[in-house]
This record gives sequence, C-alpha cells and structure tokens, in this order.
Amino acid sequence: MTNRKIPYAANMVKVCWFTTLRDLGYRTSVAVQNPINPPTPRFGPLDLSLDLFDTDALPVVVGLDLGELISGGRRVVGFDDLIVETGLTTDVVGILHMTPRHLAGSETCTVDTDEIAAWTAACDEFVGYTHVASGLVSGVHYQSPPMNDDRIRSSKSMIVQSPKVVVGDCLDSHFLVFSPSSDPAFDSTVRLDLAVLATNGRVVARDIVEVPARGRRRVSVTDILSRAGAIDDFLDAGGLGMLIALTSGGVVTPLSLVHDPRGGLAVDHTLPPPYYVPWWGGEARREAVTELVSNLFPGELR
Repeated sequence: MTNRKIPYAANMVKVCWFTTLRDLGYRTSVAVQNPINPPTPRFGPLDLSLDLFDTDALPVVVGLDLGELISGGRRVVGFDDLIVETGLTTDVVGILHMTPRHLAGSETCTVDTDEIAAWTAACDEFVGYTHVASGLVSGVHYQSPPMNDDRIRSSKSMIVQSPKVVVGDCLDSHFLVFSPSSDPAFDSTVRLDLAVLATNGRVVARDIVEVPARGRRRVSVTDILSRAGAIDDFLDAGGLGMLIALTSGGVVTPLSLVHDPRGGLAVDHTLPPPYYVPWWGGEARREAVTELVSNLFPGELR
C-alpha cells in the first residue's frame, strides 16, 4: 500500500474492536498498552473513549470518556457493568478508541496511511473472557487495522480457515464474527458462506451467516451439523473437523471458539492467506477463490 494522506476520524487512528460473550456466560475486558513500540515521534498519552453497538449494529453508547492512558502505561477495561447500566440484555460490539493526545479534541484529521499502520502495529490488545460461574479466564491477542474502508483497503471478500472444529458431549465449537469499519459511511451487510469439513476433507454441512456493518453473529458448529442431519456421523468419526468461510460484501474479524459449558474456552483469531502464502494477491487470489467456491460453495460463485 502506497503511503498517502487521507481525511480520517481522529479517534479511529488507534482502536481496538471487540465483542462480548455474555450469551455463553463470560464477562469481557480489554487490556491495552501505550504502546510497546512508539510508532511516531509524537508518542504520548492516549485518550480512551468507548462506542458500543448491539448485535444488529444499533449504537448504544457513543463517545464515553474513559480517561487517559499515560505513556508506557497499561490498563484493563471491563465492560459488563457498563452494559448492564444501558439496560441491554444482549451482547455488544465495541470500539475502544485510543486517541493520540495531539489529535484529542479534533473530530477529523489528515493523516498518513503509514502512520495509521504504525499505530495499529505498535502492539496487540488482549481481549479477555472470564467465565462468571467458574472464574476461568481465557482470551486472545490481536490488532484492529482499518477494515471495510475503500480509502485504505478495497477488498470485498476474504477466506477464513478455522481448523479447530471440535464437538462432543462436553465441547462445542463456535464461529464468532463481527464486521468492523474505519469508514463511518460503510453500511453493507457482509455475507459468510460456511462449510464444515470432516477429517477426510469432505464437506458435511453448510450454512450462511449475514453480519450487518458493526454487528455481530455467533454460530454453533453443533447446530450447523444438526440442521444438516450430519451430527451423529460427525461424532461417530471422532467429532473433529475444520471450518472454511468465504465472505462477500466486506470482511469480518473472525474468532474461533472451542467451548466447555463448565467454563473452559479456547479462543483464536484466524489469519488470512497472505500470512502463510507469500504470493497471495492479484490473479493467484482470484484463481484460489474461484477454485474454493467451485469445490466448497457450488452455486455461490462471485
């Protein structure tokens, strides 16, 4: 991506997008640092603020001031008590804004795309999930780069590979997705075509999930298999497999979960092909997507 100056919301230069997991019995927090690797000479305090959206992307909280994070500081921000105060009984998608002090007070700014990338890469944030009943803690580290923003990235599709599909008497796998955007004008619904594969590579179930911009969806692999009439055979074969997804209309942040109702939780984000296929892009990407759709999602060729 060639560096260039673009108009940008000042409070979106450094953010963490996250989603809660109240529907499975967990409290949610985000641990942030300021930051591990100073990305610019203007490194200094960060002003923290919060936006929350319900699962269908309706705004619930906008611009809640959470104070400052000093240079070199670390803070864990919990959200569940705040959510209860709003009267919501559902989960939310959140944006924790970490606005550099030199941009505080400005609604918009003109910023180099390289500076946005530097702030994004300065450090990972840790999204933590604490099981209310057992106290067990899990979570996942990731970064929140600009997404669904034609000023910076133009991709309208992505391939998601989630190898950890495990189902059984005490375990289920879930696919948790939300649709961030650094562009306030983005309003597209992202469609995900899902395929569950057995260990022999055969597709045993399919599903479709639609995620509104800034919305959130969670799907159970056991439910997908049950609706397809494939759960018994899948369990008889060991309950192991893989999930593949293809998005259209935009991209998502995908989290794969392996969940034990007693509180155990394994959380992982899935890396897109450029992380493990150096030549990904251009014609190679188009050919791979076409092949994937032809083999796993017949009739859904884009």
